[in-house]
Amino acid sequence: MQKLFDIFSLGLLLLFFAAIIIVPPMVNNANQTTIEYTVDKEAKPQMIYFSMDGCPPCQYMKKLFKDKDVKNLLDKMEIRYYHREMNPDKVREYGVRLFPTMFFVDSNGVSKKYVGAMNKEKLINILQSLNKS
Repeated sequence: MQKLFDIFSLGLLLLFFAAIIIVPPMVNNANQTTIEYTVDKEAKPQMIYFSMDGCPPCQYMKKLFKDKDVKNLLDKMEIRYYHREMNPDKVREYGVRLFPTMFFVDSNGVSKKYVGAMNKEKLINILQSLNKS
């Protein structure tokens, strides 16, 4: 009976680790969550950015935000930055679990959520589409 229990336990353990390895992480999934915001007609598009210390993708995005082309587009937007350790309430409020996480809110108040780092071209396309609306 003990041997049967051990085999069963080992099987469950292997199944658990297989699920972790096989299931891909949810990174760079656009439109994972849509949140409706109330935005006045004169409001700028917004970027709500969540970051944390010790996060290489977060560091990459911070450098990308300083790129001349990206910065020119970001300057036309309202930017809100939240740090995991300094703003745990906001992290919980927005349901952020992975970092970096970015919410882009257009002038109609509709947002798109992006999780993980993205390349310059993708970020510029997102920012340009927001600045057109």
